[in-house]
Amino acid sequence: MNIRGLAVCSQGQGLCRDCSGRFYFSIRALFFPGIFRAFRQDFSLSGRVNGQRRAGCRGRVPHLTRPGIPGAVRWHGAVRTFIISAGLMVSMQLREKILDVIGGPHTAAVATLDGNGPAVRFMLLFGFPDMTLVGGTMKSSRKVAQLEKNPDVAIAMWSGKEFTDPYVEILAQGRIHQDIATKKKYWNPMFLPYFISVDNPDFVILLFRASEIAYYVPSTKNREVWKR
Repeated sequence: MNIRGLAVCSQGQGLCRDCSGRFYFSIRALFFPGIFRAFRQDFSLSGRVNGQRRAGCRGRVPHLTRPGIPGAVRWHGAVRTFIISAGLMVSMQLREKILDVIGGPHTAAVATLDGNGPAVRFMLLFGFPDMTLVGGTMKSSRKVAQLEKNPDVAIAMWSGKEFTDPYVEILAQGRIHQDIATKKKYWNPMFLPYFISVDNPDFVILLFRASEIAYYVPSTKNREVWKR
């Protein structure tokens, strides 16, 4: 990416400005197509000011020339558009990497609070694109009683391929669902050996809604954090 800003006017010294003292900036960039389209929706790049060519500049320096808006405001708008677009792109890329780890069925370590201390167990969880994880358990289990007192949980999940593969640490809140509609929605044949039937009255669904997910790559010691 190459951004060249604060262009020098071809007519004289310093930054280009018109008689009203408004600054105009040159910007040349190679953006991702989506970002560049966003730029072009808000700005026109030309050698004109309010539809007229600026005297002396001879069109050598393209100016951000949306009529009626001061140059500094246009520049800040351009930067804001770029930052928002780039931020969304980074966030989407991180979500995709996280989903590579949590998507589908995985064995996860789920920690709840038992009084003043943690209680950890392994659970089969299914990860979804909205950053929720779902698992089944018995209504009579200790974790259900613990979640009823305190819904805060910590979850660790690893892709399970190589020791150097990425893993995630998740902060979430857990909810207990006993209604038949939710149980049918998330029922999976993998539950059959443990719960016999979706109609089992002791079978409940635990839905964990992530508030923060830390994504680690051990081989590079890289850490990225996604927050809802």
